[in-house]
Amino acid sequence: MFNSRSNRAETFPIDESLSPRVLGRIAAALYVLCGGLVALVGPLLPSMRGTNRLGLAVTGAIAAVVGAVVWQLPWDRWSRSATLWLVPLSFALIGVHNHFTNADGFRYGLFFMVVFTWIGLGHPPRTCLRFAPLLTVAYLAPVLVEHHGSAVALGSAAFAVPICVMVGETVAWVSNRLRQTERAVLESEDALLESERAYRLLFEANPQPLWVFDNETLAFLAVNEAAVAHYGYSREDFLAMTIEDIRPAEDVPALRASLAAGGEATGGEGLWRHRRRDGSTIEVEVRGHALSFAGRDAPTGVSPKRHYGSPRSASGRSSSTHTTWSCSSTRTRASATSVPPSPT
Repeated sequence: MFNSRSNRAETFPIDESLSPRVLGRIAAALYVLCGGLVALVGPLLPSMRGTNRLGLAVTGAIAAVVGAVVWQLPWDRWSRSATLWLVPLSFALIGVHNHFTNADGFRYGLFFMVVFTWIGLGHPPRTCLRFAPLLTVAYLAPVLVEHHGSAVALGSAAFAVPICVMVGETVAWVSNRLRQTERAVLESEDALLESERAYRLLFEANPQPLWVFDNETLAFLAVNEAAVAHYGYSREDFLAMTIEDIRPAEDVPALRASLAAGGEATGGEGLWRHRRRDGSTIEVEVRGHALSFAGRDAPTGVSPKRHYGSPRSASGRSSSTHTTWSCSSTRTRASATSVPPSPT
């Protein structure tokens, strides 16, 4: 009835960075989206003198095709660091784009920002720093070629390169913290589930009869094997019954009065008669405690604490005793106590 839950941190391991497959797919999507933007929108925008609009469209189309190829690559076979080979490829495509826009600084710097955001999203902190020299070369090359080393153009690198690196490192730090937080949350939830599994095992495997019932409907919500064996009802029988059904009919009004007087019912504590499936009755001292169960509002669990004698009939009862233990529920607490046998 109570199944253990697998450890999700083991089933779905959370690395400090994204998997190679996810990183490859994100890169592929960015190639397609940026390439489509360059091919479809770039040629239509006002441009600097010397811009090659046909070259822009072809470059954008090539980037989109590269994205389709990157999507199909078997990234799962490779390490995460293998995805970093996409960075030089991206810089090469950005360089070609810069050539056809005549090194339009209003445009090409944005694509470097996209690349470093991707690096920060999927790779550990300080990875962007390692690519800062390559970024500097990729940024300055078109400036040196197209603008012949203009001081203003060269000076722009003093802002563009650090900003790209800072954005990438910030994204890497935030992403890393979010993944660490997610791991901590999952580990905490797994520990809670393991604790719940242990307590449920204690309930199910306990050798003494235990059950949980709904505080409003009085229906049984769960019973353990000992209750099934002790009372003779099957688990299905119990779950189709209420706690009134195991009382003799003449005891039900007193039970209802006891529950009503107790507020959040604990099952009518005290000495009661219970009826087994074979019709025999036993006297039990009942005690229960309230807790939340399966999302029900104020469900209550109860079990007999001590039953005096063997099955009782009109002929009386035997002198043997049988001890049972109770685990139950309200919204906030669960407890169990032991009641010593009354003198006979």
